[in-house]
Amino acid sequence: MNIKEAGWKIFSLRSEEISFTIPLFFLYLFSGIFFATGQVYTESLFLQAYGAAGLSKFFAINGIVLFLSGFIYTYFLEIFSLKRAYILLIIVFCCIPGSTLLPASFAPGDPLYLFIGNYIATFYLDAHFINFSFQFLTLQSSKRIFPFLMAGSKLGGIIITIIISMCSTLFIHYAAYIWLGAGILILIPFFATAKISFKSTRSLSEYTFLDKLYTLFSSRMFVVSAVAVFIMAIANQHTEYFFARIATHLYPSQEKLAVFISRYTFITDFITVAMQLFVTSRIIRKLSIPTANLLYPSSYCLIIMYAVLSPTLLAAVALRFFRKNMSFFIRQPVSNIMLSIYPADRVNQARSIINGIVSPAGMIAGGLLLSLYASLPLQITIITSFIIGLLFIAVTIKQNTLYKEAIYFKLQPQLPQTLHISNTDIIEIVKNPNIEDKSEFIDALLQQGMSAEMFPVIIQYYDSLSEKTKIHLLSIIYEAPQELATEISKKAVNDENLLVRVYAFRFISQCPLAQRKEILHNYKHKLPTELFIQSLLTDSNTYLTDNITQTLNSLEQSALNNHNAGIEFLMLCSVIDPALFMQNLYRLAMATGNNIFFQFITLHADLLQQSQAIRIFYRFRFSPFHDLQYFLTKAHINPALKLMLCDYRFDLPSQMLSSLYSAETDYSILEN
Repeated sequence: MNIKEAGWKIFSLRSEEISFTIPLFFLYLFSGIFFATGQVYTESLFLQAYGAAGLSKFFAINGIVLFLSGFIYTYFLEIFSLKRAYILLIIVFCCIPGSTLLPASFAPGDPLYLFIGNYIATFYLDAHFINFSFQFLTLQSSKRIFPFLMAGSKLGGIIITIIISMCSTLFIHYAAYIWLGAGILILIPFFATAKISFKSTRSLSEYTFLDKLYTLFSSRMFVVSAVAVFIMAIANQHTEYFFARIATHLYPSQEKLAVFISRYTFITDFITVAMQLFVTSRIIRKLSIPTANLLYPSSYCLIIMYAVLSPTLLAAVALRFFRKNMSFFIRQPVSNIMLSIYPADRVNQARSIINGIVSPAGMIAGGLLLSLYASLPLQITIITSFIIGLLFIAVTIKQNTLYKEAIYFKLQPQLPQTLHISNTDIIEIVKNPNIEDKSEFIDALLQQGMSAEMFPVIIQYYDSLSEKTKIHLLSIIYEAPQELATEISKKAVNDENLLVRVYAFRFISQCPLAQRKEILHNYKHKLPTELFIQSLLTDSNTYLTDNITQTLNSLEQSALNNHNAGIEFLMLCSVIDPALFMQNLYRLAMATGNNIFFQFITLHADLLQQSQAIRIFYRFRFSPFHDLQYFLTKAHINPALKLMLCDYRFDLPSQMLSSLYSAETDYSILEN
């Protein structure tokens, strides 16, 4: 790894992703400046004119507008590509700051309309940028890249709040120009990504728009996710309400309120950027998507409780941080990753419906609730807020359950490949009782390595695993804690499959004597050779080499015509010094051509003479490429003779060829 790659790794990025990640980062940076300018300018105008009491009116009207425009945006994606929609939306929403520069007779006079216009612009541009960005991302890479992109949005907010803090009076006069200029700058990253190829998510199928909507709403995962977003929108209105009550009481003038909002935004956005750049992707991978998904509703309940018990400036900051910051570095990344399980031709519709229709419907409901609170005691408001929080948690738990089921079917077609998903996600999938056939899935997941916490989970399903999976598990059992390794070995050594018992004996032979005796305490041998092997492993007295050699020769002769005898031979080989059996194993491999013997001899290929290694390679030249590669990396063969692989050079990846010549300086011939 060079210095550049190490630098990108700090941000959880890979070098091949930089070509599209950097333009997308600047897209979010400029949009962050656009959103922050509009928010501070219009919100300070609105709160100074209407106060907290005006929020119920705003939420109701804004919710209705968003709800109706959500249908338009969803259909908008059907008739325009994401690239064309990108340009059209920016042009349309740049008209909002542009309208403030018109003569007084044409400019909107009521701050309510500007506040609603800014909210709509932020809402739909943010939703569209997410759809646009996910063209370049996969389900696995989105966990790393998407938090990094959203950090760009917060960084833009930090830049604009520094300007506001340093010259608040000038900002009030020139905010509309900054707002408009930032909107125009958002076009720059679009042209930077114009030539990058990606897999289009636009549907070209014969199904109508209504058919696609019906398909989405027939999904339990989609319906529950929509309900969760609906409740979340209501919960967010309550945090805005409590924040406005406290903030307007502490800062009655527009300028003081604008300075407070800008300073708060600077500090918290700085924290959020640091979280998104360095922490969020790691949190998501460590906790798993379902656990991370629960953080937001749980935090809502705790923060509302704190605001009720102590309605101070700190409570206002906590409410604002939950709504404006925590939603960025936890809720939105997790929510969009969960939505990515839908097929490519449905994911944009799913996001647009949830963000453009369901969320505004929740805002309408929240606005109506807030309008009722004016005539009700404060205690009713508090109780209702807590009930909403508990409902939010309950629906999120159901959403997590459905996600665990859905992700299995999403990843199932990728099983032959290495999956780059966190172990915590893997454990959640394996634990799912609705997934009956776990063997192939577990085996594919084992390809990326095992961590200690996975062994207890997989032990529960040992009996249902295939031969291939059991052998794979035994080959990496050395990484498990001793007590878990012992438990797996007890099961494996009594397995009905003879080849599984071979690998079990191989592991047991490398354990301390006390651990061997513990594993074999209740072991019942099934073949004559196994009694001899058990004695070798548990008796302190060593057997004479002549006795072992005689048994090996006998098994070798039987193995020429009997498959089970060949397995017995390998059982004995697995527990003795390789120097004693290598010649017998070499003769058997050459005589039978059985790939089982080739795989076993590969483990000790360094003990073969060069001429023997060449003959073995030629005898098994039709074996899978990865087996041949592993054999040649272990065998002592002259580098020039490794050119035998030239016949396969167009099929082998360059990394494999490089590994064959890791100690050499000239292997370019293999890659040309």
